[in-house]
Amino acid sequence: MPFERETLPALVDQSRNDIESRLSGADTRVRPNNLDINAAVWGGGLDGVYDAIAEIARRMFPQNCTKPGDDPYLEAHAARQNVPRKLAEAASGFGTIAGPNGVAFPMGKLLQRQDGAQFVTSADVAVGGGFATVPIVATVAGIAGNTSAGTVLRVVTPEDGFASTVTVTGDDGLDGGLDKETLAELLARLEQVWQEQPQGGATWDYVEWALDVPGVTRAWVFPKWMGVGTVGVSFVMDDQAGSILPDDDSVALVQAYLDDPHRAPPIGDTFVFAPTFANCAFTIQCPNIPAVRASIQAALDALFLQDQSVGGAYLLPDGTEPAGVIKLARMWSTIEAAAGDTDVLLTSPTTDFIAASGQLPSRGTITWVLPP
Repeated sequence: MPFERETLPALVDQSRNDIESRLSGADTRVRPNNLDINAAVWGGGLDGVYDAIAEIARRMFPQNCTKPGDDPYLEAHAARQNVPRKLAEAASGFGTIAGPNGVAFPMGKLLQRQDGAQFVTSADVAVGGGFATVPIVATVAGIAGNTSAGTVLRVVTPEDGFASTVTVTGDDGLDGGLDKETLAELLARLEQVWQEQPQGGATWDYVEWALDVPGVTRAWVFPKWMGVGTVGVSFVMDDQAGSILPDDDSVALVQAYLDDPHRAPPIGDTFVFAPTFANCAFTIQCPNIPAVRASIQAALDALFLQDQSVGGAYLLPDGTEPAGVIKLARMWSTIEAAAGDTDVLLTSPTTDFIAASGQLPSRGTITWVLPP
């Protein structure tokens, strides 16, 4: 029989009854009466003890540890399964500053973006050809530090002879900034480890290993990717700025992690690669009502995010749909639900959308057609 916790008034009444049963002639309900005050204090204290016990009992189960303040408890549960929480990482990259040739722009100079985000130079770099290309690191870890190439950073304390600004360079600007893994994301990885116990190289092991790498949010595995004895692994990074597709540096990072001899099976080769998008274009008959069209577009984006899986990937045993397929019925139901009372008609596509092996289904352009 489940434990039923008493309410605060019931606990106070219990305290009154206990006092009266042990103190002959006492009546705690006659006021003013110090005994009634004691009963209220004791009942309140016992209610607080029950609160603490309830919190301890709740945090015994990792599935309950997703509230603010539960961090150390869920992290402890995850650590027991060797699933460490992914920590925040600082964005880094390079920028150029004009200055006198042969003079070094110093390490430790504080730079500030227009919105107040701050960065620091991480090495002394001498000027050549009128410019120095200095390494830059965000002072606060997180995705907010990612900064596009061409962004101008102000030197908080200008250096004599040098310009007062640094311009971010490189194709990716300052990147690599990642937020700390959320409790929900950590719990999802922990539950996956419980449900799919490591097998020293089983297909799902590669997914879990890839998800261990900071920034990786979803991963897929391809048995016999390059023939017998090979495995392909593809992944995306949903939390990074811009495209969710990984760049070459991220692919190399995951490749190195999977190739670690303490992790990878001794036999077979692993090939890590970034997927490409397979865009599903839509033609939808819908009145020119901006709110309805925006609702449909947002709903389709959510559908693709929820049902996305790289074509040709191995699906876990509980997978209900083939990899790389977005069902036509799901598209229809999503559009109709988003449209509400507005009459709409999906005229294209007319069949399930199937991505090729190594491709990731993505919502393409939507062509809106007015009803006749």
